[in-house]
Amino acid sequence: MVYLAFSIQIAMQSNLLQIKNLTVSFPQKSKVVNQISFTIGKGEVMGIVGESGSGKTVSSLALMQLISNAKISADEFFFYKDDLVPIDLIKASADEMQKIRGKEIAMIFQNPMTSFNPVLTCGEQVMEAILVHQSISKKEAKLKTIEWFTKVELTNAEEVFERYPHQLSGGQKQRVMISMAMCNYPKLLIADEPTTALDVTLQFSLLRLMKKLQAEHQMAMLFISHDLNVVKLMADRIMVMKDGECVECNDSKSIFENPKHDYTKSLLANRISLNSNTLSSSKVATDVILEVKNISIEYNITQKLAWKQHYKKVVDSVSFTIHKGEILGLVGESGSGKTTIGKAIVLLNEIANGEILFHQQSIHQFKKKELFQYRKKVQFIFQDSYSSLNPKQKVGDVIVEALLLHKLAKDLSEAKTKALHWFSLVNLDENLFNRFPDELSGGQRQRINLARALCIEPVLVIADEPVSSLDVSLQSAIIDLLKNLQSKFGFSCLFISHDLAIVNYLCDKIIVLKDGVIVEEGYTSAILQHPQHSYTKLLLESVV
Repeated sequence: MVYLAFSIQIAMQSNLLQIKNLTVSFPQKSKVVNQISFTIGKGEVMGIVGESGSGKTVSSLALMQLISNAKISADEFFFYKDDLVPIDLIKASADEMQKIRGKEIAMIFQNPMTSFNPVLTCGEQVMEAILVHQSISKKEAKLKTIEWFTKVELTNAEEVFERYPHQLSGGQKQRVMISMAMCNYPKLLIADEPTTALDVTLQFSLLRLMKKLQAEHQMAMLFISHDLNVVKLMADRIMVMKDGECVECNDSKSIFENPKHDYTKSLLANRISLNSNTLSSSKVATDVILEVKNISIEYNITQKLAWKQHYKKVVDSVSFTIHKGEILGLVGESGSGKTTIGKAIVLLNEIANGEILFHQQSIHQFKKKELFQYRKKVQFIFQDSYSSLNPKQKVGDVIVEALLLHKLAKDLSEAKTKALHWFSLVNLDENLFNRFPDELSGGQRQRINLARALCIEPVLVIADEPVSSLDVSLQSAIIDLLKNLQSKFGFSCLFISHDLAIVNYLCDKIIVLKDGVIVEEGYTSAILQHPQHSYTKLLLESVV
């Protein structure tokens, strides 16, 4: 009996986290997490995958007691701070959790900008995390902070220490967030979608860094993502969640090579890969819709003195054409100038040199009436589906308003009928017609944006990273929808993205942009199968 008890104790000690039948529910809502069970061993990476709303993030926030107005229950909810005494995270007091958060369990959040204090420098915020949990001086804490900035491969660590969050790129902010999470050497790191919306090279670099640090410090990790390829790269075991429940849990190899549950199989089937291109490279170019001729765009980066103007060139002598019915992909890292070019085409950015021709006419010479028609014919779909909608306007009225504004309906009744028809075309239930944007999911909001753009019969659509923040099945659905609608209505499209797999699946031709300059262009299959430029090769090597 003594030997049996000792054996059980040893087995228990190998687990850092032990959860049995965790349930999380909110007032007036059904259970968002329903009786999930899993363990995380010391030094193990556990992956959680599933669609938006499946309960992934809520489960992790429950571990940290960071959910308000929620009822959390579990048969076992144990964290083994040391080898003998488990802590019940549900029963832990606020003072106990204060000592655990950041020291024993740390978290990297999905959106680093909302996780920082905008009025404190990045260095001050990491220093604060160190001083809370370590008995050292401010001078020592500063040195440790700069040491961690160097560890996470931030160039000019001393300069980054003095910068505010808004002065850093997305990749830099995420590296600072990794420093903040790891500076106290936690036993468990929770990474919630840490690379979502980052470009392919930044994503690969951060994943490699996290894997390296995790191995060096023998730290356990709970890695949450909707990107199956990323989870495959990072995790030892994977739990698949659907509608708040665990539908499958197994080692990573078994999940990918021999999935058991239909939902897991559907997630794997919905992945868009670099082998998904079904387009022909012999598509004949027809009439030129848009011609971009040697445009350069500069930003005024003057900090204080208005009379000392300083400009930075972000797009340099870029030229390309878009033909009727063509989908042209524009790819590159964050900061390469992709969105800047897209906004210039719809006159949201000014150009310093060059010209943009629409049906051989300069858009910068359009009179008021011509400009109104141009804005009708060229539509823009923004990356953030929420901020591009009026939060106080019902989503059905968004489409009704567009139809009435451009006189595509004679009265309100006809506009509503046409709007409902567009709901059907983008696969939205008409019951959503009178909902507000915050009552819709990310995928539903992006369908509204797609319907608003297409209902006024454009000849060119500029889609700026329209699926970058959506989960894998929603990405697949929106991309297939865009592809089918483009085939049905024949509009041209400039598709801006950092996801080479999606560009490969969707686009006829591709332009590779680096530091505001085109480094390679041609048919998609030719560029991706036989890249000539070293930067294009780097992008392809970074795909996970």
